[in-house]
Amino acid sequence: MPKIQCPWCGRSGERFDEMEKFVDVPPQPHEDGSKCVCRHVTAGSRERALEVQGRYWDAETRTWVCTVCD
Repeated sequence: MPKIQCPWCGRSGERFDEMEKFVDVPPQPHEDGSKCVCRHVTAGSRERALEVQGRYWDAETRTWVCTVCD
């Protein structure tokens, strides 16, 4: 059962059954009213994120770290 992920902040929507034909639009990541927290460029490393003023995935803390927002 897949789920749709926000391309900007990484938040995922609810899982849905892709075999159900009556589902026209699957649940979206911010359907519950949550806000997209970051729209900065995703970089592959901390160094690159600092260079392009973007964000990177910190494997140690398991979170997105934005060099602009944080």
